[in-house]
Amino acid sequence: MKSTLLIHPSDNVLVALKDLKAGEEAEARGETIKLIQDIPAKHKIAIRALQAGDSILMYGTLVGTAQTAIPAGGAITTSNVKHAATPYGKKQKEYHWAAPDVAAWKQRTFMGYHRADGQVGIRNYWLVIPLVFCENRNILTLKEAFLNELGYGQPDLFREQA
Repeated sequence: MKSTLLIHPSDNVLVALKDLKAGEEAEARGETIKLIQDIPAKHKIAIRALQAGDSILMYGTLVGTAQTAIPAGGAITTSNVKHAATPYGKKQKEYHWAAPDVAAWKQRTFMGYHRADGQVGIRNYWLVIPLVFCENRNILTLKEAFLNELGYGQPDLFREQA
């Protein structure tokens, strides 16, 4: 079994898949990284040395900024990283693509709708995969909020009585 996971080719961190000990080695992009400290399962490891201000990339996007120097094989923690995110905004340009051959599905339909700008929409399913245990409570809270706002939540009899 692999001990670490590189989620996206452009990431500069690995995810520990099990508890790892200082001195163990991990591999990323054909290079070997020697761990300089114990790394608990599901925590992140710097693939290369990072300086204060360097970007932390995970899932192929910016997730944080190093606040202190982090050596290769060092743990990514809340004490050495500050949250950051890639900026986003409205669509800047039109995207053009070549339509695939859909002859096999020509007689099928979908339960979507047409948008005013000519695009189509469908029901969205959000797949949230927490890679650290501390996110589980946040995800359950989000789920409850969505279910309640959409009218699918379970009634909270004690809250109603209060």
